[in-house]
Amino acid sequence: MRLDHSGRRYRFGRLAAGLAIGCAVAAVASGAVAAAGDDGALWRLLFPLGRRWVGEDLTGWQVLPVILAGGAQGWALWQILRGRAAGPRPRLDGHVRVLRGLLYTDLVLRLVFSRPLRLPDPWWVDIPWELLQLAVVVLFHRVLSGTPRVLRLAVLATGALTSLVSIGQDVAGALGRRSVAETSDLALLGGLTWSSWLALLLVAQARDGRWGRTTVWTGAAYPVMTLLIMPLTSAVLPDDGSGVAAIASLSAVSGLLMPVWVARSAHDLAGPHAEAVARPEGTGPASACTTPCSRGRAGCTACNGC
Repeated sequence: MRLDHSGRRYRFGRLAAGLAIGCAVAAVASGAVAAAGDDGALWRLLFPLGRRWVGEDLTGWQVLPVILAGGAQGWALWQILRGRAAGPRPRLDGHVRVLRGLLYTDLVLRLVFSRPLRLPDPWWVDIPWELLQLAVVVLFHRVLSGTPRVLRLAVLATGALTSLVSIGQDVAGALGRRSVAETSDLALLGGLTWSSWLALLLVAQARDGRWGRTTVWTGAAYPVMTLLIMPLTSAVLPDDGSGVAAIASLSAVSGLLMPVWVARSAHDLAGPHAEAVARPEGTGPASACTTPCSRGRAGCTACNGC
């Protein structure tokens, strides 16, 4: 276990902290080598399967944004690998347990087929992945608490629409129906439906009480980064080594935000506020139970199941 700045311990905090520090040290060391004339190691740190950005070799201050992006990878490793807050495992509803498992599965798929590895994702990966994301949409609707019914239904509708159209698009592509796949892009409105689902879900997460502010703001940072900051940066920066370094660094950082949000969403569901949100109003903590559970803890009626 490991303490963060708030004094909280995490289940895999020591391992996560070691890997995060190692990644940050590797970024600084690779930056020093890049400043000396060989930037290969620094690019491979950001894009492990090969240098994706082709431009002038990094020189001078052009190395700095790439080093900072490498440090951001260390921060992402900490956020992803540290796990839930340490302590007794809270009693979770079955839907919450399944949602956590699906979120961790989605996280692995994102890391392998999206960022940072970006392995090719054939249709037999895409279609089950989209089905998994549809299940995530439905389960979020089931587990959200403290949110208006209208908001929960809006989250369900936008998420289900996005997932179902994406599934149809992948099936059409697998069957060679390119025209159908291209037409389905119109239904997704260039990613607007997915962005709407994410925005609505983040509002619901903020109202729920189980998800921390860092989780919510990390999720919000992704569309801001991809739809606003990166296009503006590409339009403003010169098309030379400094521009390539800045855009590549922003691309690497933006690719970390969604995996971190997915990981933290799963971690927080089993965090210190999990049972407090799930427990009905007026029900005390488990330690307040003084009546023996004649049918076992799960069947305790005197304290609502402890």
